[in-house]
Amino acid sequence: MDRKSFGLSMEKGDLLPTILILPTLLIVLCFTIIPMFYGIYVSLHEYRLGGSLSSENLVGISNYVNAFKDSTTKKAIVNTVIFAVGCVAGDLVFGTIISVLLYRLKEGVQHILRPFMIMPLLVAPIVTSLMWTSLLDVNGVIYWALGKIGITYAQFKGVSGTSTALFCCITAHWWTNIPFVVIVLSAGLLCISEDLYEAAYCDGVGLMKTFWYITLPLLKSVYMTIILISGVDTIKSMDVVFGLTKGGPNNSSMTLNLYSYLQAFESGNMSYAMTLSVLTLILALVCFGIPFVRYNNRKRNQS
Repeated sequence: MDRKSFGLSMEKGDLLPTILILPTLLIVLCFTIIPMFYGIYVSLHEYRLGGSLSSENLVGISNYVNAFKDSTTKKAIVNTVIFAVGCVAGDLVFGTIISVLLYRLKEGVQHILRPFMIMPLLVAPIVTSLMWTSLLDVNGVIYWALGKIGITYAQFKGVSGTSTALFCCITAHWWTNIPFVVIVLSAGLLCISEDLYEAAYCDGVGLMKTFWYITLPLLKSVYMTIILISGVDTIKSMDVVFGLTKGGPNNSSMTLNLYSYLQAFESGNMSYAMTLSVLTLILALVCFGIPFVRYNNRKRNQS
């Protein structure tokens, strides 16, 4: 009677796949799942930095009720959505334009320009914010350029204006994140067969129609991935806003993550900070997580 041997191979039922994925699962469990549930647990208590966490401090959903009564929290939620949508939209538009222009250049020129394109990714976000603070200074380069076209500080107050501070933060984030979009889209463009473009050229199709009917549909999955990664990254981003405006003036650029940080480390209210963090997580799921899952399910059903 032959006995079935057990070997560590990729065949179904063997142990190797589980062993290979186990370290990653442990890392996710220790540094993502457990901290997330602990944060939810803390948000249900009245807990300040340096205090004790016990059942006596249990307040249930009071922190969440207070959060929705807090005008700063409501302002931060709106600002976070505007910031996320503005950043992702700009990343996609400018990233697409740069990627297509780069793709049309000669291969040698592409090799020279691509390293320069990714340089902003190597700069820490807080350093980026300090750099843009200098650029947006009244005596800085940006106001010098605006002055050349007749725009004064009174017309565009930059980080000092309640109506322009958030836009300045979005612009600084574009500079940081667009290189990532360019890298991903450039890889997607290289996967599109040149035969499709040659056929369109032979049929007399213009550049815009070629992009709209060939490039854009074939990059749809790439765009969805960029929206998910860039959107979640933007919602949890705090460095650029903190370095540029610290949420001001008058909370006009306050985001949920920044407000959570200020509550935790300036006010010492850890339970309220955890409440804001949970709201940030829910916002990320609603805005980007759930739509991405639905898109994948619809795509799977169609195939």
